[in-house]
Amino acid sequence: MKRQGCAGGFASSDAGDLVDRARVHLTACERQMKKDAVSFHSPEEQYDYAISLLNTGFYEDAREQFEAILKKHPTATTPTTAWL
Repeated sequence: MKRQGCAGGFASSDAGDLVDRARVHLTACERQMKKDAVSFHSPEEQYDYAISLLNTGFYEDAREQFEAILKKHPTATTPTTAWL
C-alpha cells in the first residue's frame, strides 16, 4: 500500500514516459497481489480460469495456472487430463 501511494504521486504528475512506466509497474504489482487470492475447488475450475486468462491476453498467468495443474497432478500428461 505504501508503494501505491508513492506511485500514485508519480501518476498524477506530467512526466511523460516516467508516468507510463510507473502505471505499468503499479498495475503489475496490483495483479501480483491479487494473484494469491485465487483458489479453486477442482482442476476443471482452474483450467477454465487459465483458458479465460488466455482469452484476455494474460499468457504468462495462464501458463502458470497450467503448470500449477500439472504440478498438483503429476500423472496427468496435459492439464485437461488432470481431472480424468
